[in-house]
Amino acid sequence: MKNNQLLKLISLAVQSLFTGGCLVILFVLVPFWQKSNPEDFLLWFSINSPNIAKIMLPLEVIPLILSVLTFYLVNKQKDETRKWWLLNLAANVIILLLFFIYFMPANSSMSSGTIMKNQVKSELMKWEMIHLMRTLLTGISTIFCIVGLQYIPVKKQ
Repeated sequence: MKNNQLLKLISLAVQSLFTGGCLVILFVLVPFWQKSNPEDFLLWFSINSPNIAKIMLPLEVIPLILSVLTFYLVNKQKDETRKWWLLNLAANVIILLLFFIYFMPANSSMSSGTIMKNQVKSELMKWEMIHLMRTLLTGISTIFCIVGLQYIPVKKQ
């Protein structure tokens, strides 16, 4: 696969799916959670968070794996799009770090009910802000994929 176009296209598609999942959470789930009283939210979250994780974790990990593979191949071939795929990879690494540093412990405390009920509202506000950051990073990463896929170098004469 000399020019890696198929791999780049698959990377774009999967990155776009992850962005879409983040947008659904941001604009559908988070407002629903914030309107719920703490007890109802914690019950809902404890029941449904495993299902959300089954969807979102692959949507987070697969773009990361593809970004590693795509960058490796375009860099190895000295492809002129490699800076865009490096930026895509960097964004995906930051997204993964956000998961381990914030989302994993926060989600765990909410799904297990170990968070104090009087802290739920402020934690959900913090969760929303960090998720907004993650959603923006996924969107930017999708743009890096588009540019990396569409990039046509100017030939020097």
